[in-house]
Amino acid sequence: MLNPEYLFYAYMRDKMDDAGRESKMLAISSQAVAAMKKIGTDMTPFGGDLSKKELKDYKYMVGMPKFDDPVLLKEFESFQKGLNTITKNLEAGKGNTVKVYGITDPGNEIAIIGVGLLDPDKGEGHFLPIIGEENIAAMPYEIVLNGNKATILHGRFRFASHWPELTMGTFTKIMSSPGDVEEMLKGLTE
Repeated sequence: MLNPEYLFYAYMRDKMDDAGRESKMLAISSQAVAAMKKIGTDMTPFGGDLSKKELKDYKYMVGMPKFDDPVLLKEFESFQKGLNTITKNLEAGKGNTVKVYGITDPGNEIAIIGVGLLDPDKGEGHFLPIIGEENIAAMPYEIVLNGNKATILHGRFRFASHWPELTMGTFTKIMSSPGDVEEMLKGLTE
């Protein structure tokens, strides 16, 4: 399973220091582990071995994007227009993609949409055999619709943070994947 604690520190960074937030997030992590114990016994978490401090300012190497360097896919007229466009394109299978899950909070105008990338030359069928199919917990890739803006984590951050044990040599084998993913997901916003 993907290590929730690892992602909380990598994604929430200094906000984990806010009053009571760390204990709440660690409680969620414990609940996730307890829930998974009902279906399996190997509780080895997936995620790197970076310290809390390292995760709060994580980037793979100098010059690479960080968590707060997302890619803007599109700015829509409204949240609902963005949600409708992305949903319609996913239902049509545009760009050889499929909706894996969706979490929508219309009151706060936030949606997270997990997208399967089915293109055998540019999607999961291309990069997972290279970087590790055993780490499938890091998929699917997410589109975040916040208000009227659709964004994704930059691929050079997303791949590096979810497969931190990979060498630079391995990453060069998927050098085109961050751009390919961006292109596929941007297509869902058009």
